[in-house]
Amino acid sequence: MSTPMFGSYRLGMWRDIVAAALFWGLLIWGAFAAWNYVQVTKQIGKLKDADSTVREQAALELGRHTSRRAVQPLIEALNDSDWQVAANAATALGKIKDPRAVDPLMDALKQTHGLAQEAVAGALGRIKDPRIVPPLIAGLKDSDYDIQHGARMALGKIGAPAVDPLIALLKGQDVDLRHEAAEVLGETKDPRAVQPLIDTLQGLDDQLRSASASALGKLNDSRAVQPLIGLMKDPNGNVTRAAGEALADIDDRRAADYLMGELHAHNWDLIAADSAFFVRTGERGSEETLIEALDKTGDKGLAEDMLNSGNTELHDAANNWASKNGYTITYMPAGRSAAWGHK
Repeated sequence: MSTPMFGSYRLGMWRDIVAAALFWGLLIWGAFAAWNYVQVTKQIGKLKDADSTVREQAALELGRHTSRRAVQPLIEALNDSDWQVAANAATALGKIKDPRAVDPLMDALKQTHGLAQEAVAGALGRIKDPRIVPPLIAGLKDSDYDIQHGARMALGKIGAPAVDPLIALLKGQDVDLRHEAAEVLGETKDPRAVQPLIDTLQGLDDQLRSASASALGKLNDSRAVQPLIGLMKDPNGNVTRAAGEALADIDDRRAADYLMGELHAHNWDLIAADSAFFVRTGERGSEETLIEALDKTGDKGLAEDMLNSGNTELHDAANNWASKNGYTITYMPAGRSAAWGHK
């Protein structure tokens, strides 16, 4: 008869443990919620501080708390006279992802520029509300450069919801919008954009072929390798440069083999365009070819990649070239490109 009593005792003990855990869990949660409420209230108040540095930090903190109570104060901060406050407010709204922020952010996108506009575009991209795609597409047609630029950034960050409308523009009749669409499709990172962009590579528009090639590099899809290699025979130098740079961005053995073949064939323009790739590859004995390419092309980007490569021979050659030609090039190890041989 003792077994049932023992079982009942164990059941009661587990109930007590669960009840205690729930009690302490609720207590801790309540304490955190109260602390969070106080902190959010405090930071909302600081958005009105006379010191712009305090307002900047307050907007930053509100983004970390992601409280919906902060949405309206942050919307008001989008109009702050200090661009950094407005940028931080936009970033915070993007983290909170409240749909109330969509229309104010759309308005701010038209009124801001520079880093503030980039923050607003990023916020819209994080919210990913399909309602904003049509007005952003319309923004690509605006005569104001800042509005165009903001629309481009926002559409690229929104990604998937913007892809089909952008593909429609890419296939449309408006030449300028086709260029814009190609550029933005590369930023979406969406594989649906690959084939429509490949289809434009055989067109008559040099600028569109160049924009599509660059976009395909950003999409990093192996389907683009052979079409881009074919584009390397294009009569337009800007197009071949864009195709070469795109091949360097695609993680595919065929692309790497092609580029190394061009290095060995002394394709000076391609070597200069893809200097970061050749530095990262770090093929033993290729230093002499890179140095000769710098002498042939005088490309500052190649010089900076050599200077920052960590390879002493390339570093010294870039320094000597800069001194000889009166150029100032920036020394920032591994800043502009990866170190020598760092694949």
